[in-house]
Amino acid sequence: MKAELEVANLRRTQVSPEELGAGVVRVAVDCYSEFKAAESRHRVIEALEVILRSSDLGADDTREWQARLPAWLLERFAPPKTPQQADEWLATWRRLPPLERKQFELSSWDLPGWINWFTEEDRAWHWLGSRVDSETTFTIFLSVEGWPFAWQALEWLIIQAGGTPKTID
Repeated sequence: MKAELEVANLRRTQVSPEELGAGVVRVAVDCYSEFKAAESRHRVIEALEVILRSSDLGADDTREWQARLPAWLLERFAPPKTPQQADEWLATWRRLPPLERKQFELSSWDLPGWINWFTEEDRAWHWLGSRVDSETTFTIFLSVEGWPFAWQALEWLIIQAGGTPKTID
């Protein structure tokens, strides 16, 4: 999917029943008490728009990403890891029980590692649209290449924007 089309899809609030067939996943998002669904959804879209419009940047262009991404998001990244720290992180991750791995992953995203998962070649999903369902919930519609699909970077973004996501299709 072309970045321009996906940027346009960020603003879509309706997805037709015909589009909801195979290959489409709905992500239900519950928002924390301090965030309203509309605000949380806006934050996710704000960050994704920067990412999609900046597809010419590499994941290692840290200074440029820091200049473009919203401040609320930048303050949530872990510091970048040295190669030794990355090896230690991986060794720790491998020792953890499967149920603890996810929380460990979610607590340790650094900017270059996170942004890398949004490149066209590494991303297994595309944004089709989203809608606010209530004051505290919203739904995201993603076109995916298969199941399961790698969406941890998007999941982390949703959490940082004030939501708790779960796939429902």
